[in-house]
Amino acid sequence: IIGNLTALGVVIFVFTLSVSQNAYLYGSILATSLGIVVSGVSGWLWLVKLSPSASNFYLTWRKLLQASWPLGVTLVLNVIYFRVDTLILAVYRGNVEVGLYGLAYRFFELILVLPTFMMNSLYPRMLIDKKNGLDKNRHDLWRSFFILGVVVGILTWVGAPLIGYIKSDYLGSVRLLRILSLWLPAFFITSPLMWLFVLAQKQKQLLYIYIAGLIVNIVGNFMFVPTYGGAAAAWMTGVTELVVLALGLLFYSKSAKPRH
Repeated sequence: IIGNLTALGVVIFVFTLSVSQNAYLYGSILATSLGIVVSGVSGWLWLVKLSPSASNFYLTWRKLLQASWPLGVTLVLNVIYFRVDTLILAVYRGNVEVGLYGLAYRFFELILVLPTFMMNSLYPRMLIDKKNGLDKNRHDLWRSFFILGVVVGILTWVGAPLIGYIKSDYLGSVRLLRILSLWLPAFFITSPLMWLFVLAQKQKQLLYIYIAGLIVNIVGNFMFVPTYGGAAAAWMTGVTELVVLALGLLFYSKSAKPRH
């Protein structure tokens, strides 16, 4: 809350000034950066207050980084494969198609916040269940996320033409958003699956899965985007997520089997 309020305050301050468009751009970047810094500093101060042992900066961060680096690298790879298609589009197809795809993807990313926030809320409960030995059956969790993904996907498909009401120039984004909406169930399932890997302390396996996904994404985009443009990028986004989901379910099912 403190970090976001800081960012919001800077944005409001900049946009109330009569300055150039560049000032608005750099002001927005500054706002985001300051918000992140304030969040980090305030979080660290509260951590030290809650856990005095964390005041030993070197030992605390060495321990945390040793345990968390596979997940951190995984999230970095996730960001890369979410962005590489736009970069390839910019190289081979030009600014107009990049803009149309970027707009559709912006709506798509906004929708993906939903399963992310849900898992952020559920994860503490999952930790408690694991501690109490109540985490054996995960089918209900996956089923719920899948059904929600299907419902949200249908609503996105139906509502995609609303982009055209914002501005007629944006009509080209409707088809791209509809293609992306087809893959929402897969994205909704991989969200809890990722955190089940973390819960099982299988972060390195998760890293291998996302490396494979990144390779598929880069190769597929280089093969199809130069010819088919934004539509190919949208399809490859879904294909990559299916690869991640399939490998994730395979690895997780093997790790969950009892050993004799």
